[in-house]
Amino acid sequence: MAKNFLLQHNFGFDINKKVDATDSASDWLKLGSGVKDMEIDNNEETDEFYYYDGGGNAESAVTGQQKSFEFECDRDYNDPAQNYIFNTLAHTIGPERDVAIRVTYPDGTKLTGPGTVTDIKEPSGEANKRGECGFTLKFAGKPTITPGKAVGV
Repeated sequence: MAKNFLLQHNFGFDINKKVDATDSASDWLKLGSGVKDMEIDNNEETDEFYYYDGGGNAESAVTGQQKSFEFECDRDYNDPAQNYIFNTLAHTIGPERDVAIRVTYPDGTKLTGPGTVTDIKEPSGEANKRGECGFTLKFAGKPTITPGKAVGV
């Protein structure tokens, strides 16, 4: 089976200014223009348990997580999503940073829910380079999961 580049996997990333936006809302802002790198992290918290019958070896339990998506991009001043993040959210704190997040996986599975835009890095860098910038989307709590189509079926 041929392996595709990540850009061919058809991930979709959107934010909405309304924290309680529904998946069918028409005012989602698509993220993608200028995006050159994306990292998914579960940010898991774990506990390790050591028992006498384990011979000094641990068992682990995941006790919490926060799904996040970190983006590195080149600044696109014509992109509505980037303009909202870098022109508005970058200058706020607290609940003003809250948005609705929608992530679509290649198989159509969707994660939706309220979240926060964090770690906003405004454009900077060398004079002969594009304005490199970045941000992270973090879900607030467990996102709603809408299953997609099973791959290979």
